[in-house]
Amino acid sequence: MIKTRSLLTFILVLATVSAAPTVAPLDFDKSEYAARRQKLMAQIPDGLAIIQGSLAGPLNNEFIQNNDFIYLCGVKLPRAVLLVDGIHKESILFYTISERYLRSEGVSLDLLRDSKAATGVDKYYPAEEFTKVLTGLAAQAKVIYTPFTPEGPPQEVATNSDWDGRPTRERQFAKMLQ
Repeated sequence: MIKTRSLLTFILVLATVSAAPTVAPLDFDKSEYAARRQKLMAQIPDGLAIIQGSLAGPLNNEFIQNNDFIYLCGVKLPRAVLLVDGIHKESILFYTISERYLRSEGVSLDLLRDSKAATGVDKYYPAEEFTKVLTGLAAQAKVIYTPFTPEGPPQEVATNSDWDGRPTRERQFAKMLQ
């Protein structure tokens, strides 16, 4: 009876630990990402860099973030946008995500409670504030940098074809910035 109860307790503890949300949504310490953003800021002292995160859409039930986005901030949330401000030397993360989504993906709710502490990014705004914030910052910037080629998972780069005829998501975004 003791062995059965011990085994059952062990299985319950193991299930609880593996189902618990991760402590942070990052693969590396947030200071590593901050150092990467600082290097970028040093290269764009008169401008802004805007990097879009990947769209929602699982690939084999796993969300895959845009390469540049994950390199600079490590956040694995769909439709997020990172703005790196070389003028004011700060970074801003735009995303709108629900508590329900975070729980279902096993991501810590710290993202909602204290974004800066969870990610190391200086400021956070809901995605709906992107245009307003960008308009204010763009008036001070000489240059706005953004990728022109897809860096996302395969389902997002499908429009990067001569036969497709549509602009890539990145080219469409650059056109909207103009």
